Amino acid sequence: MRRFLFPLVSLLVYGLAAAAQAAPVPLAVEETFFSVDIQGKPYRLQARVAKEPGRTGRLPVALITHGQNLEPAALANLDKTGYATLVREFARRGWLAVMVVRRGFGKSQGPTPYALRGCRNGDYADVLDEQTDDISAAFSAIARRQDADMTRVVGIGASVGGAVMLNLAARAPAGLQAVINISGGVTSRPADGSNRPTSCQPKDLPPVFAAYGKRSRIPTLWLYAENDSLFPADYVRGMHDAYVAGGGVSEFHMFAPLKVDGHDLYVAPEGIQQWLPVADDFLRARKWPSFDPAPLDAALKAALPVPAANYFSKLYNARPTEKALSLAPSGKQGFISYGRPTLEQAAKDSLEGCNKQGPRPCRVVLQNFDVIPAP
Repeated sequence: MRRFLFPLVSLLVYGLAAAAQAAPVPLAVEETFFSVDIQGKPYRLQARVAKEPGRTGRLPVALITHGQNLEPAALANLDKTGYATLVREFARRGWLAVMVVRRGFGKSQGPTPYALRGCRNGDYADVLDEQTDDISAAFSAIARRQDADMTRVVGIGASVGGAVMLNLAARAPAGLQAVINISGGVTSRPADGSNRPTSCQPKDLPPVFAAYGKRSRIPTLWLYAENDSLFPADYVRGMHDAYVAGGGVSEFHMFAPLKVDGHDLYVAPEGIQQWLPVADDFLRARKWPSFDPAPLDAALKAALPVPAANYFSKLYNARPTEKALSLAPSGKQGFISYGRPTLEQAAKDSLEGCNKQGPRPCRVVLQNFDVIPAP
């Protein structure tokens, strides 16, 4: 939670215009396995599927996959990591969000990827092909679902998952419309068997990205931070230049250094607040599901001076769900709670945080992407 003050603001909170608001409803989350065939062999891939309750028919698919970690405990518990944030954000925006755990990770069957077995210089294409086979197989499995619209699929991957999604874009399966690559690349375990990640021969990776660019014309969004410990900014720019020179279509963003390792851009709170608005703009530009900021902004501007409304709007729209904004009638105190396990908790924390700031009673004004009517 964080405190936000905008002094000398006059606000009649109870004058906010709003539509009727139903009680908060948690996401429908399904922990499952996909039975797939990869290179003629059967496997079961762990998956998490989420959508908003009440949505009927076939939904556009946000196909999400993870990075890699050299620590065994982290490999076994991918379902408990920050990837749940990616699933939630896309599900809340109207997608059928599907997180696929590749072979050798989590509870999925299959061998450990090459990249975790020691350096094999020059074989990054093979490393990524092996793992992209998993996502291609999952693509086919998801198509069998009655709630999946496979003509509208966006692939999202972090770390090696981002590189896997760029490879998937190069394969151009029917229905894949775009890829969002967050801190994408691949490293390997050193030949000495230690857990220190290494790039083996860094020169080997840009040509792989160049080859992807030659085969792909799907729009891609590249999101990186300058202080990524695995992929330095200049190295990333070189990979991106190679991709674009090959013909790849890309929108590129290099964010300022984070207070933590920039490779954690996808999950670090300060990282999410940078890339999430960019991703929303990317989706809206293509008329794909996102949230509509207009009702939220209009409600604030109807009651607040423009500078204050813009201030709260920018802060709130960049925060991940589950979230809520509470304001005092004076407008001089407000509190945004975000990233909570439930909407109810977000509202409770927001209200408590706001009320601690002054004597006037606060009210929850925004909750996720809805305006809350005055009582």
